[in-house]
Amino acid sequence: MKAASCGLAEGALFENAPCGYIVTALDGKIVQANETFREWLGWAKGEQLPEKRFAELVPRGARILYELHYLPVLEMQGHFAEVALDLQLPGGRRFPVLVNAKRLQRE
Repeated sequence: MKAASCGLAEGALFENAPCGYIVTALDGKIVQANETFREWLGWAKGEQLPEKRFAELVPRGARILYELHYLPVLEMQGHFAEVALDLQLPGGRRFPVLVNAKRLQRE
């Protein structure tokens, strides 16, 4: 279904998706995050994003696996799917997520 046919703007679909979306630079720095993802991490709506790389949100043990296995897979294959990770939330709580990633080339 196209966004226009259901009366929602494309940006509203991204921001209010029932899943967290982020866009990162090649170095992993988060450059865009939807409202769902911001809410999960306790980041205020409309405020500037913290200077964080995605890997910094993953607990140390999983970060090693992410950086040494999944990032090279992303580099070589251009994607990975359904990787179970935890995000480290403020206060030390963990939030389980299923991560899918696709590397897009600039035109």
